Amino acid sequence: MTVNENISAIRYSDGELHWWRAGLGQCELLDPTSDAFIRASQNKTTCFAVPADQVRLLTLNVDPIEAKHLSQSLPFMLEDEVVDDIGELHFARQSLGENRWLVAVVRREDMLSWTELLGADFAGRWLPESLLLPWHSGEICIVVEGQSALVRYDEMLGCRVELSLLAPLLEAIVQSTQGAGEPADTSETPAAPSVVLYGQSQSEDIALLPESLRSGVQWRQGNFASALMVANPELPNIDLRQGEFAPRLPVEKWWGHWRRVAIAAGVTLVLALGADIAEYQRLKSENMALRGAIQSSYRLANPKGAVVDAEKQLDRQLAEFTPASTGARFTPMLAAVTGAVAEDAGISISTLNFSASAAEVRLDLIAGDYAAVEGLRRRLTAAGFNATLETSSSRDDQVRARLRVEA
Repeated sequence: MTVNENISAIRYSDGELHWWRAGLGQCELLDPTSDAFIRASQNKTTCFAVPADQVRLLTLNVDPIEAKHLSQSLPFMLEDEVVDDIGELHFARQSLGENRWLVAVVRREDMLSWTELLGADFAGRWLPESLLLPWHSGEICIVVEGQSALVRYDEMLGCRVELSLLAPLLEAIVQSTQGAGEPADTSETPAAPSVVLYGQSQSEDIALLPESLRSGVQWRQGNFASALMVANPELPNIDLRQGEFAPRLPVEKWWGHWRRVAIAAGVTLVLALGADIAEYQRLKSENMALRGAIQSSYRLANPKGAVVDAEKQLDRQLAEFTPASTGARFTPMLAAVTGAVAEDAGISISTLNFSASAAEVRLDLIAGDYAAVEGLRRRLTAAGFNATLETSSSRDDQVRARLRVEA
């Protein structure tokens, strides 16, 4: 396994940030404005190690029905377990399966302070530093650091304790482990957990342990970076950046990169919109002028009547007189009828109505006698038309008749 495959951690202590990388004996002091901090925050394996003395870890058994509303109910479920007001605390959670949940409790004031210190560009996870230590079942991992020790005693539990309190803590852990795993045969006592201890002075470090754990201790010279070398990065862990502290999209950063492009695109859009509006107004004016000209032209052909759609109205009126009409054609029929009428000088036409759809002409005639009207009807019949006398009357030595001529 290479160094790049291990977890690296940014730790906060005494108001300063330190970058711990697996296998490196010394940590690197980080300035939040330096290039080194930018490199560390952009490294996908870098996390922020939340100080173990400022976060409390505990496990809960939660009914599946209650788990649906756990984000709202969790603070009230733990109200009796914490000293501070739950409104001043931040609660993060992680499912462990089988209705078990890991919960991390930390002060909101600390979360806000770390958020401001790390900045919005830091995209790594926020993990409890005790859970970054290597761990195996039946084992306790300890890193001695100054006047305190970082301890991981369970898959999801750990803490930081003063050196003077390390032995009592380990004795309590051993007792709880042996009590929880008491076998049916009380004559057999569960074996005490083994201890992996990282430090600088073997004799002094082992002396910190209770007598019952000293014989099986595995002492290793090293520090937190040495422990990271053998830590398993695939182990489940809890990210404290949840709820109101969850990572946000870097909108401001994206805007800085794309601001000029967005401004140019906006200007182009405004200019294009303005050009489209101007073109629309021009075409609208042309359309109004064209419609006025169409109506004027229609009035030249038909001065009377309402104008609804001049083009359709004129087309409909002209269609009756075009050769393409669906009924009889007007011109040949008019020529035949007027030709038959002209053969008798005593007959005159008062009105003539043509219907293309009915293929007929209706004639209102004035003649000298009935014989002239009957002669016209016979001539039209001989010309291939169906001529019918509809009405006739005699007045003042004149005969008025209506004749229907069908093609």
